[in-house]
Parts: sequence; structure tokens; C-alpha cells
Amino acid sequence: TVLRERDGKERLVYTGFWKGSFDLYVTDVDEPVEAPQTVEIPSEPAQAGDIEGFEPDIQVAIDEANKEKYGGYKFFLEDAQSIVGVDTDQTVLGRVLLTFSDYLGDRRILAALSTVESFSNFDILYADFSNRLQWQTHLFDRRAYYLRRDLVRPEDPRFFDREKLAYQITGAIGSIVYPFSFYQRAELGVGYVVRKVNLPVPSFDPDDADGVDFIPFEDDFPLVQGALVGDSTVFANWGPIAGRRWRLDANYSPDLSEGGTLNASADLDVRQYIPVTRRSNIALRGFAGYATGNLPDPFFFGGLDTLRGTRFYSQSGDRAFFANMEYRFPLIDILATPWLNFQGIRGVLFFDVAGAWFSDFEDFDFYDSDDGRLVDALAAYGFGFTVRFFGLDLNWDIATLTDLGDFESNETSFWIGYRF
Repeated sequence: TVLRERDGKERLVYTGFWKGSFDLYVTDVDEPVEAPQTVEIPSEPAQAGDIEGFEPDIQVAIDEANKEKYGGYKFFLEDAQSIVGVDTDQTVLGRVLLTFSDYLGDRRILAALSTVESFSNFDILYADFSNRLQWQTHLFDRRAYYLRRDLVRPEDPRFFDREKLAYQITGAIGSIVYPFSFYQRAELGVGYVVRKVNLPVPSFDPDDADGVDFIPFEDDFPLVQGALVGDSTVFANWGPIAGRRWRLDANYSPDLSEGGTLNASADLDVRQYIPVTRRSNIALRGFAGYATGNLPDPFFFGGLDTLRGTRFYSQSGDRAFFANMEYRFPLIDILATPWLNFQGIRGVLFFDVAGAWFSDFEDFDFYDSDDGRLVDALAAYGFGFTVRFFGLDLNWDIATLTDLGDFESNETSFWIGYRF
């Protein structure tokens, strides 16, 4: 479309696709835009002819003696992401993800450095994608904690005791990766780990309301792991808007001292994004984990965008699940001030439900139809908003923790990073 201004100048208005969305653009033109011309299309099909070979204006001779195999061991920083979170009880966590690549993208190094309170973690992965059958090595040291319910107030999920529940696992894993297509792949790896963990055991103390105690334990063992992965997510400049992501993990470790299985676990993480309009969508996520064996590793989660309204890592057990449903929509495109501009202000409505338990010592009842409330599971609902500031997503969530009955508790959390 031609836009004619009062001084006689013409500007061209056109539509274009940029950063995942269509928009209108305007540009100046050096010469007047002429009237459209009618071109007669021949009714007979065009006959194929020989295409002349392209000859560049400058030709450079290739010296065979100067040819050498591409090394690809010079890396540069390709991407950097960060996540910072502050919970309502002033629990602080941070994470930095650095991605390095060679010039062809055949080899990559991923370094994830994170902290939770005074616990520091690192994951370093080197991957070789130069062939169809790919391989990678993974070094990690993870130190964290998970919470148990306060025995003085076991009926109130807001109160937990962090004592004696530290968790540390250090190891190395080598894997091969085979992509079935652009969207799906399979992984198979072996490794060795050293574990320091507080494990649940039956408690015969009458003061322990839940009948579970935790003892410190150290061991080391080999492991075999496999995974099936799929990802067809479509991203806009504010995050995922369509497609699906999923990952199915399985781990097995033999018990070399007592015999049998030391730890066998499987977990599934599925995420689905359903566009509602060009700038809003529904985001769904489901996670389920199952662990068994003589001394299985526990799952732990809570806080941020897993089960909002609870403390960080407050849900733990060898059986675990959580589900999230969000409706994401734009609020304000830009909020300009004399000093700073806040862009991409978006809102979210959410509903979470989750549960976790140790199967050997605890019973789990999801819902009581007679009382019309959740029994051992918890749910949260509420709203939040995200502000894009200097390339970072600042997130505020206001959640109401509930059992869908009489219990309700309002909690607020702030964190920096991308929503799932």
C-alpha cells in the first residue's frame, strides 16, 4: 500500500514476518511508486531449457596442498540464560546456563551453574553432533536439600523442617544419541556416581506423627540410563506458543553389596502449548516420577512454577507428580517512562496440583469425595505477570494454596527467568 504524505512524498506500507509474528512496516521510497501493470500469463506451459552455469566475477584457484581436515575445537559463546528466584521465606536460588559452540555447530559445550541457598551445583556437558550417531559426556555435582513436614504442625503444608535432608550426587555419564527425525531422538548412557543422601526409614518414635525418620547414607554405584525425547515447540519472542515437548527418562543401578536393584526410576515430563490467538495461548505441563529399589533416589519439587504457594523443594518422595495449566496473554506492549521502558508485560492465570510420598512408609489418598477436598495432594490457583526488562523476564506470581476445601493460604513469589 502506498502512503502519500502532504508534501507529495510517498512511503510504502507492507506486512512482514519477524520474530515469530506478522506486523506492519513502513519504508521510504527513492522513486515514485508506479501504477500496477498487467502481465499476460501464457496459456501454454513454458518449455524447460538449459540453465547456464554460474560464473563468479572473481575466481580463486584451490591449492590441494592447503586442504586439511576441519578440526572444530575452537568454541565461542553462543547463548547465555539466567534464572533468579526469591521465595516468600527468602529462599534464594540462581542458575546460569552457558552454551558454547564451534563454528559449524558440530560440537557444543553446555555449562549449567546454579545455587540454592548455600548449596552449589554444576552440570557440564560436551556433545559431538558431527555424525548421525552422536555422543556426549556429562559431568555433574548436584547439592541440594528437600523438606519434610513439620511434625509439630503436620496438618499445615506451609510449615516444613529442612534439618537432616541434604542431598548430594556426583558423577560422570557417557551417552550415545540417535535422532530419529528433526523432532525426536533416543539416548543411552552408562556412568558412575557417588551419592550422599538422607534416606527415609521407619520411625518407632511416638512423637513422629508421620512414622518416618531420615538417616544419612553414602554409597557409590554404576548406572545405566536411557531417554526418549521429542520437541516440536514453536517460539514467539515472549516464549513458547505452540507445539509439544516431552522427555521420558529411565535409570537403573544394581546393588553390588546386597544384590538386586539399588535404584530403578522412571519419570515423564510432557508440555503442550495451544495457541488461542496470535499473542495468547494455553500452556499445559505434567510430570510423574516413580522410583523403587533397595535405596531409591527421591524426587523433590515445589515453589516457583511447579507447585506455587509452597516452599522450594517442599514436596518429596519416591512417588511424585505435578500438573500445571496456564493461560498466558498480553497486557501492555510497552510502558515508557522518562528514564526506562518496560516492554512485553504479559499476564498469566494458573492452576497447579501436585503430590509426593514415600511408598514404603506413607499412604497417599488423592481426593475425599465425601468431604469434597484433597487429602494428601495440594492445589494452587492464582495469577501473575511478567515484565521484560533489559532482556530478562521478571515474574511475579500471587498464589492461593488450597485443598479445595476449608484450607487456603495466600503466597507471593518473585523470580527471574523463562516460564516453562
